[in-house]
Amino acid sequence: MTTVTISDEIFERHRVAAKSLPKGRLIIDGKDFETASGGVYEHKDPSTGEVIASVPMAGAMEAELAADAAAAALVGWKATPARERARLLFRLADLIEADRENLGVIDALEIGTPAVFTIAHKAGNAAGWFRHYAGYADKITGTVYQSEEADGSLTYSVPEPVGVVAAIAGWNFTFLSIAWKLAPALAAGCTVVIKATEFTSWSVIRFMELVAEAGFPPGVVNFVNGQKEPAQALITHPAIAKVSFTGGPSTARSIVATLAESLTPAVLELGGKSAYLVFADADLDAAVQSAIGFACGNTGQVCAAPSRVLVEDSIYDEFLARAKGFIEHLKIGDPLDHDTYMGPLGHAAHFEKVLGDVDRARQDQAGVLEWGGDLVEGNPGYFVQPAIFGDVDPASRLATEEVFGPVVSVFRFKTEEEAVELANSLPYGLSAYAWTNDVKRSIRLGNRLRAGAVNINKIQEPDPAVAFGGVGISGYGKEGGRVGLDEFVHYKAVSIAR
Repeated sequence: MTTVTISDEIFERHRVAAKSLPKGRLIIDGKDFETASGGVYEHKDPSTGEVIASVPMAGAMEAELAADAAAAALVGWKATPARERARLLFRLADLIEADRENLGVIDALEIGTPAVFTIAHKAGNAAGWFRHYAGYADKITGTVYQSEEADGSLTYSVPEPVGVVAAIAGWNFTFLSIAWKLAPALAAGCTVVIKATEFTSWSVIRFMELVAEAGFPPGVVNFVNGQKEPAQALITHPAIAKVSFTGGPSTARSIVATLAESLTPAVLELGGKSAYLVFADADLDAAVQSAIGFACGNTGQVCAAPSRVLVEDSIYDEFLARAKGFIEHLKIGDPLDHDTYMGPLGHAAHFEKVLGDVDRARQDQAGVLEWGGDLVEGNPGYFVQPAIFGDVDPASRLATEEVFGPVVSVFRFKTEEEAVELANSLPYGLSAYAWTNDVKRSIRLGNRLRAGAVNINKIQEPDPAVAFGGVGISGYGKEGGRVGLDEFVHYKAVSIAR
């Protein structure tokens, strides 16, 4: 049984750190809303279970005000010279990178992400996203067409921002999620309303403070939080021209059903149940460390995590032995410690959900529990042991439903054909992975695996230059790359008779 002791010293350390959290508020049209119609959320530190901060919760009224503010700001922002938009985006990127230590503390207190991970990776990735799209701002061009009409008409396309964007961020990587959505939208000339969950409000508030410091005009970026009521009010607001949503397929279905009334388009980055294929010719140590390390990163709260590991039969036992040896040395502990690899789960409801999924898998005899899967004792926070299930039944709920926690299901396969068939057997299609030293097989797998991204002999690294988005119930639309920018651009055709 793993034990994590949250001592009096750690309690006090977290209380002191909580004093640096930004003041809880909504920010609409550059103005602070310290009270709101949705009530107040009392935030519990996921490491200690102690209430450390509060924030007002938005209702429909605040969501409507935010959409109105974004619509009013659109005229001026759309007319802002592209190079000025780029300058502000570059400035924002610099401010994010300079603030990475503070952002790490906020992440640790919000959802238990180890601060060192945010400092080393998340802040830099977010800054990189804004720099990448800042470079695009003055390169969004139209096309002059060769006219086929008898009068020799002059026909050309004019790029325009789609308008006001509702950016509904995921709670597991909120700061990254808003960077991935806002960088291309702002570069294209759109204005934005960010809607985040109440328990990840502080990272967005800090982002909004940096937006103001960078010099963005009021109303260009607005922030509300909360649950269904503000989200519903936002996506049904007549000013909203596009919705960019990160979350689960069930919520996405509800959003899309609502958007069907107004035919408002959306980008959907949804869940995953990613397959990770390990062939006998692979570098086994690298494959084990990559699979287990990635699956337990951010406490498994990663949509692209390799939760289904498919291992060739001849190396199956050796893979499991090495996986268990690797996982037992991952440090679970205080996310403010820089040697912590895995902190707590993000919030109480998700903690209960993950423990429930593991218990259900045991009861259903979905597979052999090879390691972990228990509550971490000795603390009041939301800590769990990572779990490895072997010889998992491909038809079980463990194999087919997203856990969104540090739970790895391991399967056997004998042939490449069998591995591909199993990998492609679910309606999810976000990411896929394979480890092999066979170049021809790598090319075949790149072609045959059904996913928005296929990674061979590596884990998935968010890259602003590369388009990312799922297929099937993992969503549609793209974040990243030139196509991610085009999600927020409307190309209007103009034809003039001569």
